[in-house]
Amino acid sequence: MMERLTGAERQIAFMICAVMAIVGLVMAAAGRGDPMGSHGAIVLIAAGITTFFVMRAIGEPEPAEDRTVNYYDDPTKARLVIALFWAVVGMGMGVWVAAQLAWPDLRFDAA
Repeated sequence: MMERLTGAERQIAFMICAVMAIVGLVMAAAGRGDPMGSHGAIVLIAAGITTFFVMRAIGEPEPAEDRTVNYYDDPTKARLVIALFWAVVGMGMGVWVAAQLAWPDLRFDAA
């Protein structure tokens, strides 16, 4: 996916990743022990993973000039896969909570 970006676009992507990492670091530092701190750590990890993919493709040759002729649907496919994953996770959590409400005796730590 990164190979289809020009050199300038890759540099902009790297700068966005750096800003995202700084924001995640600030969130993690400001929210030590709070949920904001864990979310800051998640943002920092996501920035690190994204930076890895950007830096891996930073030295690749420039894409061909005809790259804008074809529709580029890889980001759309990736978003669909991610949305499906979160749908399964969210619905699974909903079923778990509903089962806890319907059958409270199934909890192992119940008094």
